[in-house]
Amino acid sequence: YRKSNWGRAGLCYRDPEYVRSLALIGALRRDENVALTVIRNHRRGVLRYVEVPLKLAWVRLTRSPDIFFVGFRGHEVFWLLYPSMAGKKIVFDEFINLHDWLVNEHRRLRADSLVARLIDRYMKWVHSRSDLILSDTEAHARLSAKTYETCRSKFVAVPVGTDERTFYPRERARRSDRFEVFFFGNMLPLHGMSVILESIESLAETRRIHGIHFSLVGGRGNPQAIRRISDFIETNRLGSSVTHLDWVPYQDLPDHIASADLCLGGPFGNTGQARRVVTGKTYQFLAMGKSTIIGAVEDLTGFEDKHNCLIVEQGAPELLADAIEWAFEHRDRLEGIGSHGLALFESHFSQHAQQQTLRRLVLDPLSL
Repeated sequence: YRKSNWGRAGLCYRDPEYVRSLALIGALRRDENVALTVIRNHRRGVLRYVEVPLKLAWVRLTRSPDIFFVGFRGHEVFWLLYPSMAGKKIVFDEFINLHDWLVNEHRRLRADSLVARLIDRYMKWVHSRSDLILSDTEAHARLSAKTYETCRSKFVAVPVGTDERTFYPRERARRSDRFEVFFFGNMLPLHGMSVILESIESLAETRRIHGIHFSLVGGRGNPQAIRRISDFIETNRLGSSVTHLDWVPYQDLPDHIASADLCLGGPFGNTGQARRVVTGKTYQFLAMGKSTIIGAVEDLTGFEDKHNCLIVEQGAPELLADAIEWAFEHRDRLEGIGSHGLALFESHFSQHAQQQTLRRLVLDPLSL
């Protein structure tokens, strides 16, 4: 551990390989003034709720961190961690608003249900015990401040970013006989898979799909989504134009992205969450210098249509189809758009940019 005039910072999170966590860890490690201790859960299920609090208590006793970062997804374990963090500075990476996610986005709870009200009360307590709360966008920060009646000044928007050790520009041979469009995702409502399929159908119906091939990845563990995509391909006789894989290993994603002429970052679902988020895959595509179609959201700072990305209204399959066709017909401009997208990533969303934000608004002792 390096000596630090800011002391040590501890970070704890659910999934060691989650892109949000990897990006924050990478940003913190870049700072020579920070000695970072990362607490990882190696156990799954209920046992992680025992493993992580015990590890954190040991770190508190032996290393006495100055700042504790509770990474995604720390919502459900915060109460177990708090006894070991009390009296120190706490930064909570909220990332998603539980009320919005459970009530509005996935409709698992009613807003007036007992469980929803208990969760809301618990999250107000989490906010009250946190010195700073990280969100991925200003729109999400505004939502959470309003939902939980938390002072807006507690929030700091830190974009998702990406794992820059994995996603970076690389050369890979492309097929000259077709235009490759790539998408991957876990089929959440915000991603808008139905919008993507309808846009492909529109291209096929108007015979604009000739020369365009779509590679769609995702759906493992979701038989309904897999069946829907396979039925779509079969019904529309698009076997030569659309390839679907239910899963690709994380380490192989960069090769698939590098092979694409155009990437679909979304979100296209036009849900409440979709209108407030820039997807993690968008940052990965930008970091690799790929021309990317993104869905219009509330905050699009730095994004410029046909300059560093392509922007379409969400929930509009025909507009997405038009954007794909434009990219196909102007493929000579895509390399420049991708280069400008990479420049935007480096200046606004890279680990270096995150480091500057964390240093200025989180790690500066005077700001906490």
